[in-house]
Amino acid sequence: MILVYLVVCLGTANEATQIVQKCWNIPVFWTTAVVIASAALPAIPDLFKVFGYSELLPDDWKTTTGRLAFVCVGNWLLAAWMGTTAILTYRGPGHAQGWLVSTGLLLFVSAPLSVWWILRQIDEPALAMFRLIGIALVTKMADTGAYFAGRSFGRNKLAPVMSPKKTWEGLIGGWITAALVAVCYFGSTERIFDRATGWFVWGPILLASALTWFGLFGDLAESMMKRSGEVKDSGSSLPGLGGVWDVTDSLIPAPILGLLAIEFGLI
Repeated sequence: MILVYLVVCLGTANEATQIVQKCWNIPVFWTTAVVIASAALPAIPDLFKVFGYSELLPDDWKTTTGRLAFVCVGNWLLAAWMGTTAILTYRGPGHAQGWLVSTGLLLFVSAPLSVWWILRQIDEPALAMFRLIGIALVTKMADTGAYFAGRSFGRNKLAPVMSPKKTWEGLIGGWITAALVAVCYFGSTERIFDRATGWFVWGPILLASALTWFGLFGDLAESMMKRSGEVKDSGSSLPGLGGVWDVTDSLIPAPILGLLAIEFGLI
């Protein structure tokens, strides 16, 4: 998982950076090292364990809350470091804009993607992987359902300027597809709610709804950037699919929603 995780974070960040530079021709104040550092923040307790220093960290720092604290504080420090670099190299308004855009991208792309690592550490490993795969599966099935429903029934444009091919019919089709997949995938698992209350159905449906709508936001945010940079795909690293960001756009908000669903006992 570590290799896939790093490739996803680096690929998404690299393509976002290239589009920003093409859009506005401003300096970007993050590097491969910054992205890796941001992605590794929730794994700090695990790195301490690997190197035999686990006892140096308080137990509270190894919890989900502790890992989230590493993400929040760590990304703030990284943004401050990028800001310091911008100040020291300041040559005009472009540097200030570059730092602001860089910080926004870091917080929008790398910080949420790092939560995937936190999901992998919650509960026992098999259950954690089951949930992680399910969250990603439901998210991408929403995309798939929207694509086929849009092609078959699409009439009313959803965002004609940013993404002309998206339709409301496609969104509804993706929503229904995601809900069905979520119920089938998560509906048989035990959770803190009594099955008699119906939460074994409504919990996954609520998660699927959130993943569909916030996944759309991630998709449209990327479309806005690509439209500004006058590019069709974020890259060409995945033949037939475009770039890494074209695949991960809807997955960026997903781990945060998945974490909330786990904490509230929906899955």
